[in-house]
Amino acid sequence: MRLPYSLIRPSSAIQWAILFPILLVFSGPLSLPLWASETKSSYEKVLLLTATEDKAGLLRESSLCLRANAKDTDVLSIRARTFLELDRLAEARADAERALAVDPRQGSALTTRGYCRIVSKDYKGALVDYEAALKNQEPLYYVPLVQADYRNLAALYKVTGQGKLCAEASRKVKLEALVRKACECRESGAVDQTIRLLTVVLTEQPNFHKARLLRGVTYNNKSEYRLAIKDFDYLIKAFPRSAWFYYLRSDSYNELGDKDNSLRDLLTITTLKPVPKVIALNYTAQTGRVREHFEGKDENIVNMADIYCLLGSRYLELGKFEQAKSAFDNCLALDKNEVSVRLERAALLRRSGNNSAALNDLNLAISARPKFIDPYLERAKLKDALGDPSALADYSTVVALGPKDPGSYMMRAEFYRRNKQFVKAVEDFNRAVQLSPRDADAYIGRGQAYESMSQWAQALTNYRQALPLSPEDKSMLEAKITRLVKLTSKTGR
Repeated sequence: MRLPYSLIRPSSAIQWAILFPILLVFSGPLSLPLWASETKSSYEKVLLLTATEDKAGLLRESSLCLRANAKDTDVLSIRARTFLELDRLAEARADAERALAVDPRQGSALTTRGYCRIVSKDYKGALVDYEAALKNQEPLYYVPLVQADYRNLAALYKVTGQGKLCAEASRKVKLEALVRKACECRESGAVDQTIRLLTVVLTEQPNFHKARLLRGVTYNNKSEYRLAIKDFDYLIKAFPRSAWFYYLRSDSYNELGDKDNSLRDLLTITTLKPVPKVIALNYTAQTGRVREHFEGKDENIVNMADIYCLLGSRYLELGKFEQAKSAFDNCLALDKNEVSVRLERAALLRRSGNNSAALNDLNLAISARPKFIDPYLERAKLKDALGDPSALADYSTVVALGPKDPGSYMMRAEFYRRNKQFVKAVEDFNRAVQLSPRDADAYIGRGQAYESMSQWAQALTNYRQALPLSPEDKSMLEAKITRLVKLTSKTGR
């Protein structure tokens, strides 16, 4: 007895399921201020490698991860599928068996073992595995049942004489093709056609979860957040322990301005057991990493540190500063190198008067990212407020890191002016004017420095230059100009 159809090895199953979400994120607008985790765990490195052709690197990183936890069913399943792609079937089956010994419901391990059983002509055993995987399917991270699996499932039903089930599985092969087409439409910007195709799939098969996931995300991209929430509600009901769907729904609620429900979903993620190792992979609906640059090659893993970061930012928006600090504390306990979170916590600590702790956070942020301007600037402002003259060194570092930013020179110039170093202040204001000749603040600052040196004519010239550039300062500038005109007429300076 042999299969009536050619055997389909699920060689692209991991990569397609990883790329499926990647494809959804980069053509839509960004919304949430979600910062990138600085530290990648071994498990996260494994996940990122599944989206590449570096099979040797994937096997190597998987083995490192398994040394730390030999019973990690996710990593065992990933390595098993990788062995399968490399035609190393004995090793693939061995890893699948190890994963299933720990978690008999592991869908990826079931389909891997099922394929190995097909190769060895154990069709009944293969059918048991494929059917079990079908019951446990969840459209997360890697290897949901993809087209090749349904095709093999249809073949197994046919060879075992189950015609009706064969027809059902064959129909799902066609539905998978529609989902793929919908994904292509989404990438070309044809979002309405995407939704129409997915609605066809879901009308016929309401529990075709990948289609519902993609439709929910596409609704988000169209700003139809209430419809997106309905799809995510369905997925959460089907998979109440799946952090991904709470995360997506939280984003939709946030876009609607429903901060309470957005917070509720994020808080739910923090209570899930077991604690999720990652929340989402290379995929954040409309959310994205707000970095210095955002490119398609970014490694966008959303983990628990990010969830606490988001919680903190939500609490800040609501003015709940104690809860925000607690969330940031939890974030930094998970990833001490979250520089943006350190900056936010430093601001909260400074707000509460704990300047020494704020300074410590800024020092750690600088140690983690010594070429990042923001922590130097915040430390300079804090030291400046405390009367610490070493603030000048930080202002100078800000200038060195941003030599074409007029604001960098203006901040140092203001430090010089407040500390009565007026000549140096004028030099920095000169540079700011060169870089931004229509910035009224540079002329006003330079005028004030000249005025402090009793150089009335130069001060008057600068105030006059600032006047047409800053209508909001008209009254103040006109008063200064009037006073200086009188002074220059008396003194000639």
